[in-house]
Amino acid sequence: MSFSRNLAVLVFGSIAGVCGCTTEDAAPKIERVILISVDTLRADALGAYSTAVAEAGTTPNLDRFASESLVFADTLAPAPSTARSHKSILYSIYPSLHKTHKDHVPIETGDSPLEILQDEGFTTAAIVDGGQLSRSLGFSRGFDDYIELPDHYGNRPLESASHMVTEALKWIDANGDDPFFLFLHTYQPHCPYDPPGGVNGAAAVDYRGTIVPSDSCRPSTPLDRDDFAYLRALYRAEVAFVDRCFGELMAELDERGILDTSIIVFLSDHGESIGERGKLGHGQLYDVQLRVPFFWRIPGNAPARIEGPASTIDFMPTLFSLLDLEAPYMFQGEDLTPSFDGATLLDPSRPRIAESGKGSVTVGRWKVVFRHGKGTSGELYDLATDPEERTDLAERHPRRVVQLRAAYDAVMSAGAALGDRFRENLHGTRLDDATRQQLEALGYLVPGADGASDARDDD
Repeated sequence: MSFSRNLAVLVFGSIAGVCGCTTEDAAPKIERVILISVDTLRADALGAYSTAVAEAGTTPNLDRFASESLVFADTLAPAPSTARSHKSILYSIYPSLHKTHKDHVPIETGDSPLEILQDEGFTTAAIVDGGQLSRSLGFSRGFDDYIELPDHYGNRPLESASHMVTEALKWIDANGDDPFFLFLHTYQPHCPYDPPGGVNGAAAVDYRGTIVPSDSCRPSTPLDRDDFAYLRALYRAEVAFVDRCFGELMAELDERGILDTSIIVFLSDHGESIGERGKLGHGQLYDVQLRVPFFWRIPGNAPARIEGPASTIDFMPTLFSLLDLEAPYMFQGEDLTPSFDGATLLDPSRPRIAESGKGSVTVGRWKVVFRHGKGTSGELYDLATDPEERTDLAERHPRRVVQLRAAYDAVMSAGAALGDRFRENLHGTRLDDATRQQLEALGYLVPGADGASDARDDD
């Protein structure tokens, strides 16, 4: 069935089935898909996931959007780093199989999900904030238009979220009459935490430490409680700015008549440690670095809060199910549409995998973190009683470690053939100067280093 000829039929029927409507109910015709990824956004930075944030009212636009959406209450990222996680989001394949890294582009064979969308009549476009999503790192495949935001990293304040909105509206005005898939990405909350307009509040006003916002990716001295409080204030201000820009985008989409004819998905690639376990940044497999927001706004589908385990690797299989499209391969993520009625539960025994040098698997309240090729050992945490993962219970429950590692092995074994679609690029990837400078500014590369060492990455 051709998407260009039968878009309304395909999506109309899918949405009607999900929300329990019939064609007589005149459900809206869905013509577009917009995926919005806000880099480094912790779930608990939004009111939808934090009572304190909701009461403070610091993310009103995203909270309003959540109230109109399907909110997945417990979502983990497949990786705590930008390149790996976004590749998994767009391909629904785990990192060790798609072999993507911050400075490494695998050689791909076979159709990608984005290329299937192109074949079905979508114009595909991405407006991204460069860095680990640079065209030079291979992320433009499957996109008709791939627009990298201007390099603002050398100029303060950094306002990439605002630039993203401007470019998105410009692109929509030029292309919005046709069916499209639009991917939007901003690094705005990512370090350096240097929010436009500074920070209000006692935490910032009373700060007497040495941290400079524009250089907060790699503080030069050990951090104490006041330093972390200041960094959290900076981060919250960054998120508040993103919220304001998001509100502007939604208002403009509504003005153009696009808001209620589009599937809009909002997520993040990973979270961020800001003092938990004394850590700053991401690249490790702690839940604070993996727990992310995940909202689906679908016209004709009633909003709901959906409990149970989800992952952003579920994005593509869920979208393909909504659009009644055949996947190019067996996705490793799950189709979440059965839960869209707000009553059907997600499988609580589902293993959720994340990778970043090490591997982790979470099943229910239990989580194991392990090094590949290290037998059956690993760190074991009970997330119900120890959400910051401070107490390793592996010696007390060795059998559970074995069981969780076996669950990881079973998932990866079942998807092993997917790894054949991605071949190691033995010649490596030479970063252009602009991309290297962006990665240095974002803290991924050490300035002046010859190699692509990454102080923020656990591998």
